Amino acid sequence: MARLIIFILLLSTVSDLAVAQQGSHDSSRYLKLYGAYLEGKDRLNHGFLFQGPDVTIEYGFEKNSEHFIWGYSFGLGGGGKLIADSWSFRWEIAPINAYYLFHAGNIAGNSFLVGPYLSANYNVQNYPDMHTGYLGWLTSYTLGIHLVGSTNIANKDIAFRVQSSVASLVSRPQVNRDLYFFSVSFADVFSDVHSNFRLASFDSFFQGQFEIEMPIRNRRSLSYIVNYDRYTSEPAYQQVSHALAYTWLFGGEK
Repeated sequence: MARLIIFILLLSTVSDLAVAQQGSHDSSRYLKLYGAYLEGKDRLNHGFLFQGPDVTIEYGFEKNSEHFIWGYSFGLGGGGKLIADSWSFRWEIAPINAYYLFHAGNIAGNSFLVGPYLSANYNVQNYPDMHTGYLGWLTSYTLGIHLVGSTNIANKDIAFRVQSSVASLVSRPQVNRDLYFFSVSFADVFSDVHSNFRLASFDSFFQGQFEIEMPIRNRRSLSYIVNYDRYTSEPAYQQVSHALAYTWLFGGEK
């Protein structure tokens, strides 16, 4: 984690120097609120399927110059569902989602940007009313490809974003972990979600996102977002969500 934070700071410094050399630029901040329906299946928890609502709030900023876009965001979310008098909960923290994109040109009047992204994501599930009281997680530090495109439809600027993982460090519980005894103290959970890291790529872990965004009023937009995570090594995990997001853009300057 410390290395990731140092990388983000270095990347921010480099981008600021580049912007200073290249002249004028735009910078903006945003707040995004997601409402989602999520399904997650954890094989270690007897394949129990979490199906329910999920809410996420995300804060980020973006710097846009003639030649590149650099951005960073932080997200926090969670959800819960009551099934047959038994509660299930999940929490998700995304402390790092940083990208550095270069203009890739125009195709048929549509502009494209592409570049690398770096993310850190913590996904924790808990089923306190089950016989085992299962506590599970999927932690990922991911390096991947980020693509942004835009087009104009009916005089509206429509944007889309695609993220696809390339290589990741992934943490999951051990297959032989005792499900009947666990701790929910901060120190123990923090230790758990940073244990058993494995290097993974497409064959064992995939993390992808697709977003299409449409402006609805001045400095406001509405998005439809699909997220998909798949971990095929044992213990396997799979998660998909469909979300609508409302974005407030503020603090822009030139």
